[in-house]
Amino acid sequence: MQYTKLPQADVVRIVKCLGHGCSVEATANICEVGTRTVQRFLEKAGKRATDFHHLQLENIEKPIEEPIPSGPQR
Repeated sequence: MQYTKLPQADVVRIVKCLGHGCSVEATANICEVGTRTVQRFLEKAGKRATDFHHLQLENIEKPIEEPIPSGPQR
């Protein structure tokens, strides 16, 4: 995440906390930043994750295999 005043280690800590399911408030408390800061990074990280996901889908060369049906086989 560029264009931030926070050190990279703090940005990584924020994203890790959110990735592990911490709330915005808990992440802000753990990382000692404001909740608005965490919310801003959540929005930026979410956009980047969506963009990355779409790029990966475009690069799939073969279709994803059908899931194996569960339950009794007849």
